[in-house]
Amino acid sequence: MEVDEQKKNRLIELVSRKDSLMQREIAPETAKPIISLYLISNDIQEMILCIDSVSLLSRIVNLDNLTIAALWEKMIISYGKIFTNSKDGFSTLEAAVYFKEEMDLLLHQKIMNTRNSYIAHRGYNDYEYNIMLVDVIGNESNCHIQISAPGFKLSGHYFDPVTVRKHLKALLKKVNHQLGLKRDKLERNIYEELGLMANFD
Repeated sequence: MEVDEQKKNRLIELVSRKDSLMQREIAPETAKPIISLYLISNDIQEMILCIDSVSLLSRIVNLDNLTIAALWEKMIISYGKIFTNSKDGFSTLEAAVYFKEEMDLLLHQKIMNTRNSYIAHRGYNDYEYNIMLVDVIGNESNCHIQISAPGFKLSGHYFDPVTVRKHLKALLKKVNHQLGLKRDKLERNIYEELGLMANFD
C-alpha cells in the first residue's frame, strides 16, 4: 500500500491548483461511481480513436490485415470491459439502459459475442472454423493414418467502421450526460457539507 500512497501523493502534486481555496479527497464509496464514468468515457474515446485509425489505415494499399485486426480487437476488448462486471466494484454500463433501439442492441450483442467467443475466450464464432480429418495413406497391406485439422481464420475488419463509430459516439454522449448529472449531485453535496452557499440555477 506504500506504493499506492506514493502514487496518490505524486498525482496530487501534479494536479494541485494554485488558486484552490481548499482541496480534499472524496471518499472512495462516493468517488468510485463517478471515477467509473470518467474511466468509461475515456475508454469510449479511445475506442473511437481505434475506429478512426482503422478507417485511415484501410486506405493504405497492401497493409497487413493484422494491424487492422489489432485495432479492432483493442476496441472490442475495451467495449467488453465497460459492459462487464468489475470484481473491484467499479461501475459498468447496462446495455438496456443505454440502447433503446433494436439495431443498437443487436450491434451491442454482436460486439459482445465476438469478444466472448473469439477474442477473450474460445467458442463457436464467425471468424475461425476448423474440422478434423483422418486420411488413410498407402495401401491395404501397408498404410498409416494422417490426422489434420484444416480451417480458416478471418483477419481484418470485424464490423463496419462507420456503423460502430456512430454507435460509440451516441454511447459517449449518454455516458457524459450521466457523468454530468453525478458531478452536479456531488457538487451540491460538497457545498452543503462544507456549509458554503452556491447558485445551482
